[in-house]
Amino acid sequence: MSIIRISYSFWIVTKLILCRNFARHLIKKLQKRTIFELIILWIIISGLLFLLAFIPKTFFATVEQPFHNHKFNSTTKLVKIGEFNDGGISHDIFITESLVYVADDSKGLEIINVTDPTTPSKIGKFGDGGAAYGVFVSGSYAYVADYSDGLEIIDIQDLYNPQKIGAYFPSSGEANEIFVKNDLAYLADGSAGIRVINISNPAFLVEIGQYENNSHSRGVFVQGSLAYIADNINGLDIVNISDPYNLYRVGQYSEWDSSGLVTHARCVIVDGSTAFVTAGGYGGGLEIVNISNPTKPTRIGGFYDGGVAEGVAKNESYVFVADGYEGLEVLDISAYLPSCDEDWSPTKAFQYNDGGYAEAVWIQGPYIYVADGEDGLEILQLVSTSTLSTTFDNTSKEKPIGFNILILLGTIVLIVGVRRQKKK
Repeated sequence: MSIIRISYSFWIVTKLILCRNFARHLIKKLQKRTIFELIILWIIISGLLFLLAFIPKTFFATVEQPFHNHKFNSTTKLVKIGEFNDGGISHDIFITESLVYVADDSKGLEIINVTDPTTPSKIGKFGDGGAAYGVFVSGSYAYVADYSDGLEIIDIQDLYNPQKIGAYFPSSGEANEIFVKNDLAYLADGSAGIRVINISNPAFLVEIGQYENNSHSRGVFVQGSLAYIADNINGLDIVNISDPYNLYRVGQYSEWDSSGLVTHARCVIVDGSTAFVTAGGYGGGLEIVNISNPTKPTRIGGFYDGGVAEGVAKNESYVFVADGYEGLEVLDISAYLPSCDEDWSPTKAFQYNDGGYAEAVWIQGPYIYVADGEDGLEILQLVSTSTLSTTFDNTSKEKPIGFNILILLGTIVLIVGVRRQKKK
């Protein structure tokens, strides 16, 4: 029994004592009712209180709304609240409302219902023998980067029975990631660079443009008329896509940390005039790049602690890095100022690692979803450690003491009312 609950219960009792005049008035009202009416009234009230009393303890746990601009105390940490693993290798995720679309390697595309994040469940899947590495959902279609099988378009109108309606099989390349905007799909196709595919007719896909740079394109992010490409040893390539038939590079960033060890760009996201690029290779990490002038991107700073950074996401003042065997790392960038020089480094605020291989991360509401390789989909939440013992015990049915007192007092009022009714 926590101090908070005890204090709350005393507060209720005190308020009831102070309101004894109200109680006397209530009894007088009850005296005007028949015994049958009193019993019906009590059944309704006690039923509502009974339901409230049996709410799981998760309702009372102190759960932080994550990653706003404030400081967390030392008792706050990331914990896993749910997971789904059916033996695949989760490479990428895309979330719409309460559905998680997982690019699950040889198992293909899997659709997971996370309405209750503590018990995610698979409701649909599509696999045809390829190796799903990336997924992007738009409208009623899921676009899957299927490695050597290229791009596949899956109709997801029937979530329980998704069907392939279109595909593009290039003669070369390794489809790693996909970004869709309007009627165009931008496919990060490994050694083949970036392919631009017209998807206006999902059943008839046509490649209309390509950008190659003798590297290995792993990730792509589109903003405005520019595509930002995580291009392995070339670092970050910035490509003009205003004419999809004629793509050309306008800028490049390949100046990694001073050690010179990090050269493998894996994933990129863009927020305004800042690009966040994960770097794999030996001693990988995160590079933060100013792209306000796309022809001359410059380094803001970075973070390195020896992992193999794969995926990245951002929410307000925090950046989330899926750091391979280091798990999920949450970096605080709230201290960043435009005057910061290229040596600026964010601080690590939180970390979660249970032995998997974190490849992608997605933030939605108070939950963090991680594609954790062979460990499948993991769902994390930020909580206070003082509530960990009760936060996720959904089977516990202990009645909160405050509600017990309310039921007891209500019973006393009913008995008094009935007795006085009988005296009349």
